[in-house]
Amino acid sequence: MARPKAKEQRDTRAEIVAAALDLFAEKGFHGTSVRDIARAVGVRESALYNHFENKDAIFEQVLFAPDANDHPMLGPPRFPTFDGGADELPAFLEQLLAEVADRFDGDAQRKRFRIMLTDGIRLAQAGELDPFSRIFPLRLSALELLQSLIARGLLRGDRPEQLLISFLAPVFVWRVFDAAAPDALPRPDRRPFIAAHVRTFLQGCAGEAR
Repeated sequence: MARPKAKEQRDTRAEIVAAALDLFAEKGFHGTSVRDIARAVGVRESALYNHFENKDAIFEQVLFAPDANDHPMLGPPRFPTFDGGADELPAFLEQLLAEVADRFDGDAQRKRFRIMLTDGIRLAQAGELDPFSRIFPLRLSALELLQSLIARGLLRGDRPEQLLISFLAPVFVWRVFDAAAPDALPRPDRRPFIAAHVRTFLQGCAGEAR
């Protein structure tokens, strides 16, 4: 009997990650065993160790590996720079937030965010997971962007950390509602929501250059 072609062979590693995503989202990290994951994939438990060292490695892959659309759970690696003028800033900020929000769209991303809010934070506090080293480059580039806007007089303020929280908080809250009950709660269309937030944000901190 001929061996199956490469494209016909099972991608067992991807199946393990997909099954683990569903189980971690439903039962939590500690409520899910390697045996549970193996059973969901339809392989023996020992076969999982050909792909992952342990459950922690599976969990990290579920949270931090890019998804099928190459979207990592924590968003883009860097924020872009802005070289335009004051009139172009609102559209730039709207597009920036829209791209961040779009990266978190879809059922898989909702599950990953739900896992991070529950087990991710708990495991980080216990020293078993370090999501913050992955967040740091994104946070640093966001601060660099805000600092450059302040330096050019497009934003005012001497606390870019506070501006960053004000700028990103509505998208984070959106994600919480979306992850907790994507079909149960009425949600506004995302782009008008983002546009309204950017207007409010700029009303509070637009610089003299505007």
